[in-house]
Amino acid sequence: MDPDTSEKRIFHYFQQELPNRYFAVVRMEWRDDDHKIVQVDEVKLIDEGVDTIEGFAEVARNAMLGGAEILMICPYDPEHIGLNEQ
Repeated sequence: MDPDTSEKRIFHYFQQELPNRYFAVVRMEWRDDDHKIVQVDEVKLIDEGVDTIEGFAEVARNAMLGGAEILMICPYDPEHIGLNEQ
């Protein structure tokens, strides 16, 4: 899939406690030209330390390059996992 660089993508981050050993719940939405949702994927990531952050970064990067908007719920401060406000 070729990267979609035509528009900025939206990344929503909510800091909230999660049950069990979840690192995050990540929902990715792809929309068509009329802004209607055409696909939704949701993943629950188990906290396994530093590798989890790297895995999340790869999933998010690929989704955004593919044109997805992302919503993430995570118990950690955004800076802790490498997200900087821009």
